[in-house]
Amino acid sequence: MTYETLQQDWQLLNLTSSSNLTDARKQLHHALQIPAAVARNYVPAEPNDGHNSFEWHDGLAALITKTTKDEYRAGLRLRDLSLLFLTASAKPISTQTLIGKSAEQGYTWLSKAMNSFVGNEKNTLMTPNYPLPEHAVEQNDCFTHCEQYADIAACYANTHKLLEFLRVKYEGLRSVRCWPQDAALSTVFVLGDTGQSVVLGMCPGDAMFSTPYWFVRPEARFASVTGSLESGRWFDGSWFGAVLTADALYQESAAQQSKQVMLFYESAFRTCQQNLTGSH
Repeated sequence: MTYETLQQDWQLLNLTSSSNLTDARKQLHHALQIPAAVARNYVPAEPNDGHNSFEWHDGLAALITKTTKDEYRAGLRLRDLSLLFLTASAKPISTQTLIGKSAEQGYTWLSKAMNSFVGNEKNTLMTPNYPLPEHAVEQNDCFTHCEQYADIAACYANTHKLLEFLRVKYEGLRSVRCWPQDAALSTVFVLGDTGQSVVLGMCPGDAMFSTPYWFVRPEARFASVTGSLESGRWFDGSWFGAVLTADALYQESAAQQSKQVMLFYESAFRTCQQNLTGSH
């Protein structure tokens, strides 16, 4: 993929802080835990918990699990909050919207799809044991429709293309994965000389930032920062790194949005490399 193609494919983002966006982000986060239960229980274990991660599938516009030992996958299509049951090659077998359904109903549907595929009724899905953002769906309220689902899905699609572009440009960046604990889509670069890592990614929002944001997070804090960012700013709170929030790009053209995120990633990544290795 060329940079020109990346710009052409960029989906315009119109994301500003609002209660509707926060509600959509929280519901997506909780919905993602349903296919995550498949990964946690039925994907063969990998080092560093890698079996629990998702990949972004552009054709499906969905986050999908790795392949289970029984040769199937599960996923979540973000734009309409639909559960997907898939073959190992990511061909849809069955689909179920979560709109108007509870999380319990979602777990039940996916369990039945799994059991039908493998020919038994022994597979069960367990809820996660890590904290999630507070929302009424935790109390088994039904998921609801939000127009902002499509906006958040576009954020994942754009970020995936951009990170894959950077993986080609910078040898050493690992595969792009999404982690259900925080729903962040990211890749990791390990500096050969130091062994320290830098994470480049996008989070759909959290308690610190109400809109989706892109981040570059070094493994260690810097005593002082040498180098400057061409976009975004430094954040030093519960973690340290560079941040560019989606609302900063509001009313920009699609081409300008993609340019700003690219400038952010490259300048922040370069600055982290300089400060972690001592090269200037």
